[in-house]
Amino acid sequence: DKLTSNDKEVLSRDSPLEFEEIAKLGEEERVYSSVKFPLKDEAGETCALCGISTDITEKKNAVSALAKLNADLERRVE
Repeated sequence: DKLTSNDKEVLSRDSPLEFEEIAKLGEEERVYSSVKFPLKDEAGETCALCGISTDITEKKNAVSALAKLNADLERRVE
């Protein structure tokens, strides 16, 4: 539903937008940085919705792990 909602927002604004989206691949959830944009025909009418997505799951996991380690270190210093 969220992916469809993002698509509709791009079409209603008629401009490119960037989203962080979660999608299930089998049993696993993956996180994507997505840029979506309307594709125009020669007459300037929207004829399709296009997007480019980059899987950032590992990056998000690494940032979370570093934040947790940092919080643990700060507690030990106090």
